Amino acid sequence: MIAPQTMDQRVVDKIVTALGMCLEDDELVVRGSAAVALGRIGPRAAAASASLRRLADEDDNPQVRHVAAEALEKIEAEAPVQPDKGE
Repeated sequence: MIAPQTMDQRVVDKIVTALGMCLEDDELVVRGSAAVALGRIGPRAAAASASLRRLADEDDNPQVRHVAAEALEKIEAEAPVQPDKGE
């Protein structure tokens, strides 16, 4: 398996977009698996944060809510600190 950290950002963006669409799937296993995959991508999957947050807050299935919340933690915890533009 190729680590997302070594992939070109354009490829990662396409993967994140596809996985983001899977977060809206009717099947809970598809939503949950997409959330796990986005968490493994880490901060480079930040574009899916809003969808993951919605899933973590509103999904009918508690397991899906849990894995979505875990994915968000991984994406946000590993996100690089942005320097203050005023400095």
